[in-house]
Amino acid sequence: MVGLVLKCEVCGFENPRGWVCCARCDQLLGPTHSDSRKTSTTNSITRKVAPPAQSEPRKKRPTRPPSSPYIIDGTKTSHAIIGQDSAVQAIQQGLRTAFNRRGATLTALQGTRGSGKTRLLIHASELAAKQYDKVRLLYAVCRPSDDGPYAPFSRLLLERFGVTPSSSPSTVRAEMAVVIGETLKSTDAPLVSETTHLLGHMAGVPFPDSPILKSLSHEPAELHARSIQAARRFLEGNARDHLLLIMLDEMEKAENEAWDLLDALLESQSPIAVIAAGGESILERTRKLAHRSWVIESEIIPFSKDEIAQVVKLFVPELNTLPEPFIAALSHRSQGNPGAIHDLIEGLFEGGLFIESKTGLEVDLQKIEMGVLSLTTEDIIRSRRDALEAYEREVVERAVVVGEIFWDGAVLAMQRSENSLVEHPAEPLDVWPNDDDEAKLSDALNSLEEKGFVVCIERTNIPGRNEYTFQHAGTRSVIYSDLPEAIRVKRHAVIARFLSVTPGLRPEGIDAVIAPHLERAGRKAEAGRAFFNAAEEQGRRLRTTMALRLIERALSLIEPEDLTYRIDAMHKYGSLLVMLGRYDEAESAFREILQLAYTLGARGKGGASFNRIARIYRARGVHEKALKYLQRALRLFREANDQRGVSSTLDDMAQVYRSQGNLDAALAAANEALDNRISEKDERGQALSLNTIGNIMLDRGDFTSAQTRLKAALEIRSSIDDHEGVVQTRIGLGKLAYFQEQYDDAIENHQIALERAREMANNHSQAILLNLLGEAFLAKGAFLEAETAFNEAKEIAERIADQATLVEVECNFGLLALRTHKTNAKDLLENAFQMSVKFGTREALARAHRAIGRLRAQTLFDDGGKMDNNAESSFRESIKIFENSGNRHELARTLAELGYHLIERGQRNAARQALQTAYQTMGELKLLDQRKLEETLAEL
Repeated sequence: MVGLVLKCEVCGFENPRGWVCCARCDQLLGPTHSDSRKTSTTNSITRKVAPPAQSEPRKKRPTRPPSSPYIIDGTKTSHAIIGQDSAVQAIQQGLRTAFNRRGATLTALQGTRGSGKTRLLIHASELAAKQYDKVRLLYAVCRPSDDGPYAPFSRLLLERFGVTPSSSPSTVRAEMAVVIGETLKSTDAPLVSETTHLLGHMAGVPFPDSPILKSLSHEPAELHARSIQAARRFLEGNARDHLLLIMLDEMEKAENEAWDLLDALLESQSPIAVIAAGGESILERTRKLAHRSWVIESEIIPFSKDEIAQVVKLFVPELNTLPEPFIAALSHRSQGNPGAIHDLIEGLFEGGLFIESKTGLEVDLQKIEMGVLSLTTEDIIRSRRDALEAYEREVVERAVVVGEIFWDGAVLAMQRSENSLVEHPAEPLDVWPNDDDEAKLSDALNSLEEKGFVVCIERTNIPGRNEYTFQHAGTRSVIYSDLPEAIRVKRHAVIARFLSVTPGLRPEGIDAVIAPHLERAGRKAEAGRAFFNAAEEQGRRLRTTMALRLIERALSLIEPEDLTYRIDAMHKYGSLLVMLGRYDEAESAFREILQLAYTLGARGKGGASFNRIARIYRARGVHEKALKYLQRALRLFREANDQRGVSSTLDDMAQVYRSQGNLDAALAAANEALDNRISEKDERGQALSLNTIGNIMLDRGDFTSAQTRLKAALEIRSSIDDHEGVVQTRIGLGKLAYFQEQYDDAIENHQIALERAREMANNHSQAILLNLLGEAFLAKGAFLEAETAFNEAKEIAERIADQATLVEVECNFGLLALRTHKTNAKDLLENAFQMSVKFGTREALARAHRAIGRLRAQTLFDDGGKMDNNAESSFRESIKIFENSGNRHELARTLAELGYHLIERGQRNAARQALQTAYQTMGELKLLDQRKLEETLAEL
């Protein structure tokens, strides 16, 4: 499967389906008449030349000029790009560098609308196809409002996968997996699954039950990073057997997400040439790329007078002469812009500037002297509009209200709404007698295509309807601005109604499409709700930044007195800000909700506000303040009888208490949350509470209770397909087995969890699990396996900047070096200690102190020959932290290590005290080390 392409019947080359002529052999790929619907948004000018106009007395009017010198009468006439030598050289340099060096390049072309950017992209494809073998072309236009934050890559991916509006989601998902597997040349099912789901997220293909996407649903930064990696991996796969040329149009509209992907692609060592064309901001944006050493820039410069003359001759080859006043006026009015030149020529054609003579065409100099070329481009657009037949003008004036992209169905809806009968007919059959008006509209649109007003887009989201765009830059804005405001308002309202009942539009995107029309129709409250619903949908699709922009639009439109709706919108707004790590802004949003809730006396809403503010402070590590807010939230939830809010807040309190080392309070809060969730029959919540309790019991050293709770949590989470929950519970069970010195069981649990984490592309959990696996292998004496696990854990943790896990891994590397008598053990452990001070948790710091103690315990005397007390100091610092945090099993192990060290130093009384305390705790915890302690104490 190769996606939706146009395969040349002559040479077999696969072209992007928007192409009119084969990039390799110039063969026309299809008929150019508008009825064929084979036109595209590339402005490649593919319409049929109109028949000659009626002659006027004394001055014959010539045949209308073609819309471009590219295609005339169905024949491709010119490969040349006039006046853009620097841009063509930049394209050539980008292709050579990428394909010969075999590393990605970006050629950025900046120009105004109508400057010929799209034609340069087409020319780039021709250069690549003719000069290199085995080239694959991918092309897409950036339409972020339709294609999401990754546009134009999202549309490019859909084209590559062969997705059409009629494709069913299940078929698309299956075909994506096949294409990705073939492209990656991989039988690694988790890798193919991860890539497929992440590219589905990027392209807007839903994977509703994806464990990968669910696990990343509250980590937008991680989801974005993983999606970027998946897209790069897939595009590099496309470049494995081909040279890959990616052409991106209108990149000035691209969001940061798309630019991040482009930046990541520039790191690739695959033969990938990217040509990106855009407006005035594109070069400014490329200069912000981190990997811009392989970026080539070029500005598309305006035509000189000589170049304008060449263009005019191509547009109107029958002209005998080109009078200098004509070229000078044309240069002044067009400012050298090819699109403006074309518009002016067509407008002048309509105005009768070109007259036929015996030898060809002549310019009517008298009309130039009369000031015909004093017209602006806007005047030309209006002139062309006014020259249309009355009904065609009506069609255009309705179409511009829909937008730059419009559907014939929306135009028909406005037409029927405005032409509806004053009285309802008595006979129902008379309500809808026929579709003659629809046929009339179709004929008018065909005529408008032939006149160069509109272009039919082949791909549409509405089956049975045609989608169009305006042929020339500025047409829509000029004609729209001329419409009376009252007419615009009425028509926007009709369009909103049309969209709301039109089958075929993606249901998940309907609110985002309708909302702007409701806003322009003056129905602000409805528009605000539509933007809110659109934000909710984008949030479900994990498009966090787009959801944020939509909710901001909603907040600007929701009426101030609609407090309930504003509270809901502000809550969504704050939640999105939290997910993006913008805590200060999020706190301000929740504070506003709190004020509104207080005004209304809405205790539940107030409780939710306090809860969310508390989570912000917990994330910042300000536990005391977080606890105060949680206590107030709990009170309000209880008063509102909001049991879900009560349970959620109790869980949050348990986590804060656990971080503080107050395990008794943590256990009490978690138990109460569990009781509530059992009474509410909230299975997912029960599993969460059971897992929390299991980990608290693990910290306390009550292994029997921990095992009971964790196994119960695992059973529930497995039954409801809570994949992320299963991973977290397996981590707890693995730790439990490790503490009980059942290392094989620990390894088994961690490996099962690691496989799940890989399926979900959860890098954070993968790094943690690989580190835990390494610890179990190290304890078992499997040093090679331990080193392999630690290396992989470190690689992932560094990639995602997980400093807390890096601290643990670095410490374990030091302990491995210590166990295997490596000379770098001291450097590794001292570095791990410094990292734990800066980035680690309290328990990580305790383990680092203990590791330093083990290092120092290898030498009993300092350099001066005196007894060295540094090891004892390190052990006691570790003991102090474990004791304060309530971690009894780690406390017991560290006390035992201190006792054995003191025996070596001859401090038998101090050793006996430490070992007796360790022995008592280990007995309560049923740790195997108790037997060894018993023997040692007997000897003492």
